[in-house]
Amino acid sequence: MTHRAAPLPTMPGTRRLSAELVEWMMALPTGWVTRTDGLSRAAQLRLLGNSVVPPQAAHAIGLLLPDGIPSHRPSPERETPSEAEW
Repeated sequence: MTHRAAPLPTMPGTRRLSAELVEWMMALPTGWVTRTDGLSRAAQLRLLGNSVVPPQAAHAIGLLLPDGIPSHRPSPERETPSEAEW
């Protein structure tokens, strides 16, 4: 799916999980999170852990909304609210 080799599962010389592996497992582009300046490894893992896997989200949207995402524009029958209604 990612068409690239998996990075090392742990940080070299340690048993600590590699953020690069998590990024790869989520099918994110290389460095999407891990090459962001100023983020510690812990912050990278927190961001990745609280993220959505894009291919999984796309699949779920396809199952839930087979006709695509409906427009968010107001329907023609509905008038724009007047200033008094705001």
